[in-house]
Amino acid sequence: MSPPNLSLILIMACFWLTFWLVQRYLITPVGKTLGERRQLVETAHSTWQSKHQEYLSQISRLEGEMEEAVREAGQIRAELRQRAMEAREQRLGDARSTASARLDQALATLDTEATMARSDLQARAAELARQFASQLLGRDAVS
Repeated sequence: MSPPNLSLILIMACFWLTFWLVQRYLITPVGKTLGERRQLVETAHSTWQSKHQEYLSQISRLEGEMEEAVREAGQIRAELRQRAMEAREQRLGDARSTASARLDQALATLDTEATMARSDLQARAAELARQFASQLLGRDAVS
């Protein structure tokens, strides 16, 4: 038998020493760094998910509040519109009654003045007829 080849043992020792050095100073630290990075990414993602859910719930709550505010504003607007219409009708009624009173007063004044004018014309009719007859005849007319 031949003695074992020492170069093979030396090559295996170099391989295992290199493997141990690469494993200890390269693969383990890089794996640890990648694991920490993955953990940071997962933590950031879960934090983002929770914040996003909180954001969506706040948006939903705000939309509900906005809808409630719109409903309340609509009710207030309807109440104010109703009050304005009632006030308008009240003012129109007051204006109509004032106009009607002024019209009645004007008609009464016109009626009084017309009566006075008729009586004045009746009183002056004889005098006017005499003057007209005098002018037509060219001499004084005796009644």
